[in-house]
Amino acid sequence: MRMAKEALEKTVEKLTERAEECFDSAQVQEVIADQQHLVAGQQHAAADRQNAVANRQHARAKELTTLGEGLEADADKLRDELEIISERTKIQK
Repeated sequence: MRMAKEALEKTVEKLTERAEECFDSAQVQEVIADQQHLVAGQQHAAADRQNAVANRQHARAKELTTLGEGLEADADKLRDELEIISERTKIQK
């Protein structure tokens, strides 16, 4: 009976040691997880900034397209006016 008791005590001691190892590993994993959350948060913030920049670029592109369309319309109008002036000049000569 004494041998069985000693064997059980050793088993309990080993289980306790393993439990402590598990607790230590869990604590390390918690620290790593917290660091990963921090990095992920930073990446989300960077992505938000990049999205804001992209949105501004889209808005600027739209403004430039509108400006280009207006300039093109002005050029067409001037071309038409130049043709009219040219025709009038031919008629007067």
